[in-house]
Amino acid sequence: MRETDPRFSANASQCQTKLLGLKKQYRKILEQAETTGNFETNWPYFDKMNELFGKLEWVENPVKFETKQQKKRKLENLFESYMAQFKKQRRARAEEKERLKTQAEQEKQDKIQALLEMKIEQHKEKMQLLDELTKPRSSSKLLAHNGVCPNARSSSALADVDLACSALIAAVRLIYQFMIIIDVDVGLHNEDDLANVAGRPRLNCPGPYVVELQSVSSNGRAVAAKGIVMKQYS
Repeated sequence: MRETDPRFSANASQCQTKLLGLKKQYRKILEQAETTGNFETNWPYFDKMNELFGKLEWVENPVKFETKQQKKRKLENLFESYMAQFKKQRRARAEEKERLKTQAEQEKQDKIQALLEMKIEQHKEKMQLLDELTKPRSSSKLLAHNGVCPNARSSSALADVDLACSALIAAVRLIYQFMIIIDVDVGLHNEDDLANVAGRPRLNCPGPYVVELQSVSSNGRAVAAKGIVMKQYS
């Protein structure tokens, strides 16, 4: 059985803990003295600790004898600094990616918008030409202008022809007036992108027009859409 001195109630582990605490306080006082230049202290154990450890290298050169806790903390600081820098760079990359994505989507919409405006302008020009070509003309007046005088029966037949032609022309003009077939090649990468841009029921068209997407096809590099730009009623 191990003998113990009855004058001391502390065991070896408690003594070691106490000594480590004294050494820590002793080193802290030395570091403060080095920083401030004031070596005076009221700590009662300083003289004894200086007598025991004052000439040891870990006191004279403490940098070489970093504790495990100090090394761990230094590594943690380095890791935290690296992670902060990494998160900052990742956030910057994400913001740049989002900016480029938004810019690309806006450019796609602008491209489609310009194409629709061009198609609608061409449609207006065709309508003007159609108006000139389909103006109602009386067959009787045309024959009279050419020196032909139709009788009563032929005049009635010509009137029926004029009425039928006028009805047909009116129907063609009505259909053509409210419908423009377009073929769009927007250079997108998938059908979903195109549906989000051109397949919306209320694409921003000039004037009272809306887009109805009819079909989508892709060749792997670009997406083409065929649809109808229809004139909506107010």
